[in-house]
Amino acid sequence: MKVLHATVLFVCVLIMFCSPLQAQINHGGTPKSFDKLSLSAVESVVTGTVDVEAFLAEDKIEEEQGLPFRFGAPFDVNYNIYNSGTWDDLADGGRIWRLRIESPGAYSINLIFEHFFMPPGAQMFVYSEDREMVLGSFTESNNKDHGQFSTAPVKGDICIVEYYEPAEVRNQGTVAIGRIVHAYKDIFNYGGTKGADGFGNSGSCNNNVNCPVGDPWQDEERGVCMVLLSGGSRWCSGSMINNVREDGTAYFLTANHCLGSESTWIIMFKYQSPTCSNIDGPTNFTISGTTKKASYATSDFGLLELSSTPPESYEPYYNGWSNINTASTTSTGIHHPSGDIKKISFDYDPATSTNYLSTSGTTHWRIGNWEDGTTEGGSSGSPLFDQNHRIVGQLHGGYASCTSITADWYGKFSMSWIGGGSSSNRLRDWLDPDNTATTTMDGYDPYAGVSISHTPLEDTRDTLNDYEVICLITSNSELISSELQLHYQLGVTWYDYQLQPAGDGFQGFIPAQSSGTTINYYLTAEDVSGVTDTTDTFSFFVDYSAAIEVAPSTVTATVTLGGSTIEDLIIDNTGTGALDYTIDVQQAFKLDGFITSLIDAGAMEPAQRDYPDEYDNYLIDKDSDDQREGFTVDKSAGGPDGFGYVWIDSDEPGGPTYSWVDISATGTPVALGDDATLGPFALGFDFPYYGNSYNQIYIGSNGILTFGSGSTSRLNTALPNAGAPDNMIAMWWDDLDPPEGGNIYYYYDATEDRFIVSFVNIENYISGGG
Repeated sequence: MKVLHATVLFVCVLIMFCSPLQAQINHGGTPKSFDKLSLSAVESVVTGTVDVEAFLAEDKIEEEQGLPFRFGAPFDVNYNIYNSGTWDDLADGGRIWRLRIESPGAYSINLIFEHFFMPPGAQMFVYSEDREMVLGSFTESNNKDHGQFSTAPVKGDICIVEYYEPAEVRNQGTVAIGRIVHAYKDIFNYGGTKGADGFGNSGSCNNNVNCPVGDPWQDEERGVCMVLLSGGSRWCSGSMINNVREDGTAYFLTANHCLGSESTWIIMFKYQSPTCSNIDGPTNFTISGTTKKASYATSDFGLLELSSTPPESYEPYYNGWSNINTASTTSTGIHHPSGDIKKISFDYDPATSTNYLSTSGTTHWRIGNWEDGTTEGGSSGSPLFDQNHRIVGQLHGGYASCTSITADWYGKFSMSWIGGGSSSNRLRDWLDPDNTATTTMDGYDPYAGVSISHTPLEDTRDTLNDYEVICLITSNSELISSELQLHYQLGVTWYDYQLQPAGDGFQGFIPAQSSGTTINYYLTAEDVSGVTDTTDTFSFFVDYSAAIEVAPSTVTATVTLGGSTIEDLIIDNTGTGALDYTIDVQQAFKLDGFITSLIDAGAMEPAQRDYPDEYDNYLIDKDSDDQREGFTVDKSAGGPDGFGYVWIDSDEPGGPTYSWVDISATGTPVALGDDATLGPFALGFDFPYYGNSYNQIYIGSNGILTFGSGSTSRLNTALPNAGAPDNMIAMWWDDLDPPEGGNIYYYYDATEDRFIVSFVNIENYISGGG
C-alpha cells in the first residue's frame, strides 16, 4: 500500500540529464579531451556492489511510510583533483583532469559534489564512456555560495568527469565528489527495460498532459517539475509558484516530507511526451540547487527558491494560487507518478476538508477518488488545482493507484499561508512580501509579458497626409493605455503620441513633413504587472523631390566659324517634385592652321598678363593725363584665351580684310552725354559671347559696348578683371566727350545679319571743352 505520493513529484529536476551537451543550465561546448589524440590513460575508480533485491524490499516498506520515491543507492566517497584522477598538460598552458567512475550494473550514475568552484575560463563536463551523453559545460556561472553542486544521471554504469583549467587560473579550481548514486531502477529506460505503457512504469490509467483532456491546462503544466532530491537518490514533484509582486522570483512549492539536502536538488522542467502517446520526453532542462525558504509539517509544505531563474527555453510558468479555505468544486492534479513523464488527473467531485490520516484538525483537502487518472509514488509535492486553475494544496499522501480507487490527501494552501506564524513556516511572507492581503493570484508567464508587433514604415512621397503607424500589442496582463506610446523625432526634438485602439491593434500618427525629411520613431508599451516592451528605432524618408535623367550624358559637335549644328539632348524628370535645372555649355575650339602657325612662330601676344595691384586701383581726375603704361605690344596678333578668342591686325598678312561701313546715312543716331550709357538696343539676332547668348546691347559714351547692362566706365584696367565692367567690347575705352562734337550711330544690317556701331569724330575729354 502506498501512503505518501509526495515522493514522485520531485522527479522534475532529474530529467534534464538525458539530452547530449546539456544539463543544469549548462553552457554547451565539447570536452577538451575529445579532440586530443595523445592523452594519458584515465585513472578509474569502482564502487561497491548493490543488493538490488534488498533495496526493492526496503522500498515497499518505505512506500507505506510515505517516504519519497527511491531509485538509486548512494555511495559516499572522497574523490578530488588532488587525490585521484589523471592530469594532462596542454600546448596552450592549460591542463585537463579526468576521472573514470564505474558502478557495476547501474542503469545510470549521478554525482553529488561536496566542493565545486570554477574559476574564469574553467569548464567541467560529465559524460558517458561512449560519449553519447554529455552534461556541461559547467562554468563559473554554476558556482554557488555554499560550494556544492550536483549533476543529473548519466546513462550506463560508467561515467567520466572532466575538468579543464586554463593556464591563467592554474590551481584555482575545486572539484570534489562526495557521493556517487547507483541507479538500481531504470527510471529513464536507459537499459530499455520499461514497458510500452510508460517510461516510468506508471499505471496505464494515467493521462499524458498533452492528451486532449490536458489541453485546458497547457499553461499550468509548464510550472510542474520533477525533482531529484535526498542526496541524489530519490524523486518528488513540485510546482513553480507566482508571488503578488509577479517579479519572477523562482519560488518552488513541494511537500515538507520531500525536504533534505536542498542545496543539491535538481529541478527538471518539460519532462513530458510531446503528444498524447507514451513518447519519452527531454531531460535536458534542469536547474541544480535550491534554497529552503519555509516549511510546515502540519500542512506538509516546503517552499524553496531555485538557484537560477529558469531561462526562456525552459518555458516556465509560475502557477497561481488561492489562500481561501473553500473546497474546490472540481480538482486537477499534475504530477510525475513513479518518475514517469508528466501526467494529469481529474476529480469531478468537490474536495472535502479533513485531517490527514491520524492527525487532527482540517489541515488537508481530501480527494475521495480520481475519476480520470491517479497518483503514485513520486507524485508527492505535486500541486492540486481548483476549478479556477489555482493551487489550493500539494500532495501529502494517500492510497490511490490505477488498481485502487481510493483517497489522496493534499496539505491545504490556506493552512500553509498562515503556517506556524513566522516567515520560516508560512507562505505569506514570501508570496505576499508587502502584506497586501491578496487572497488569489493567477499564473504568471515571465516570458510572455508585453509584445509589440509592427511593420516599419517605408519611404514616402506624401508631404500632405499624416503618417499612420499601426501595431499589434499583446500581453498576459492588462495594458496601461497611457503607456502605449509612439515616439518620433523631427529634427533634434522627440515627440510622444499616445496610441489609440484601432481594430485588433493600435494606431498613432506622425505629422506630415516636407520633402527631404528623415523621421525616426519607436514604440513602447507596459502592462499592469510592470512588464514593458520597446521596439527598435525605425527610420523613413520623405522624398518628394525631382530626379533628373539626361540622355545622352554628353554632346559633342564640331562647327565651322559662324556655323551651327543641332543635337538632341533629352532631359527627363522621374521624381515627383518640380525639376529646376541649368545647362552649362563648355566650349571647345579648334584653331585653324594660320593661327596655329603664328603660335608656333611665337608671333602671338599672350592672352593675359599680370599687372600690379595699383594698376587696377589707379584713380585720376577727368582733366588729368593717365600716367600708366601697359606692356609694349610688338606683335600683330594675340591669344587665344580660354574661350578660343584671338585678335589679329587687319594689316597683318592673313588677317581680316579691313572694311569701313559708313552708316552715317542709314544708322540711328545716339545722343550721349559725358560718362553716359544708353540701351538696350535690339541686335536682331542671338550673339554668343564668352559662354552666354545676348540679343541686346548697350552703348557707352566712353567707347565701350556692353551686354546685360550699361556701363559708364572711363578708366581702363587690365583684363580679365573682376572689378571691370562685365560682358563688354572695349573699342576705345577712354574718357571721351560726345557732347563736344562728333556722332555715334548704330545700325542692324538685315542683309548681312550684322549689327554696326560707329563713333565718328568723338574727342577725348578736355576740361572746359574746346
